[in-house]
Amino acid sequence: MNRADFSGIRVWRGFRAMSLLNKRDEFDIKITEIFISQTVQQMTPLGLQAYFPLLVPAESNPPPTKKPLPDEIALVVYPSKTQYDKATKTSVAGKAYGLLHATVFNFDKSAALPASQSDAPLAWQSHAKTWQWDQSYQLLNKPVDWHKGETWVYLARHDGSLRQQLRATIARWRRKHGRYINAAIVAVSKDYVIYWENRPSGSNQHSFVAQLENLTTQTAVHSQAKIMIADPLFTMPATTPSITSGKLFDLRL
Repeated sequence: MNRADFSGIRVWRGFRAMSLLNKRDEFDIKITEIFISQTVQQMTPLGLQAYFPLLVPAESNPPPTKKPLPDEIALVVYPSKTQYDKATKTSVAGKAYGLLHATVFNFDKSAALPASQSDAPLAWQSHAKTWQWDQSYQLLNKPVDWHKGETWVYLARHDGSLRQQLRATIARWRRKHGRYINAAIVAVSKDYVIYWENRPSGSNQHSFVAQLENLTTQTAVHSQAKIMIADPLFTMPATTPSITSGKLFDLRL
C-alpha cells in the first residue's frame, strides 16, 4: 500500500438511525452482515486503501443517555482527497454506498441522537489560538502506510477540562515522542475524544494514549487493529465477518 496523505482520510463517527434507537441488536446485525463488508467490497476497487471499523460496546452507551458515544467509529483511508471524491461522487457504486449509510445511521441534527459525521483531519497548528470541537486533527504531518506497524484507537469520555490542557499536552508529547510515532489523529467532541494512532511495533511507550488517559474520565475503547479478510462481493453464500464490539479490525479483501 502506498503512503496516504491526510486529505484522503475520513474520520467517521456514526450514530444509529432513530428507527434503531431502541434496537441496538438489530443495528449491530445490519452493520456486521452488510455495511462493514460492503465498504471494502464496493470501495476497494475504487481506491480505498485501508478501513478500520469498530463497533462501540453497547454497555459503554446505555440508553437513554444525554451524552451518547458513537455506535460505530472508523478510519477510512484513500490515497488523496481527489481519489476519495472520485470514488464516492462520480461512480454509481460509490453513490449507492453513500445512500446505504442512511439505512443505519442518523444524519438529522434535530434528532434525539447526534448526527453522524466524518471529516478529513486538519493539520494541528501549535501556535493557533483556538481549535474546533468535532473537527479531527492530524498531529504529525507525515504520510503513512496504515497497513504497516500497529494501528490503535482510543475512545473515552471527558468532563470538558481537557479543553484548557490539550494544546500544551500535545506540544509536550510531540517534542518528546512524536518522532517515534507514524501517525496521530485526534477528534474531540464536547463529551468524548477519539484518537487514532499508527506506530512501529513495540513502541507503545511513546503513545499519546498515556497523555489522554490523564485528560479523560472514562475509557470506552482502547484496541489494536486485527487483520480480517472479507469475502469478495459476489460470494454465495456470504460469510458474516466475526466482528466483536470493542475490538478494532483492519478489514481487507
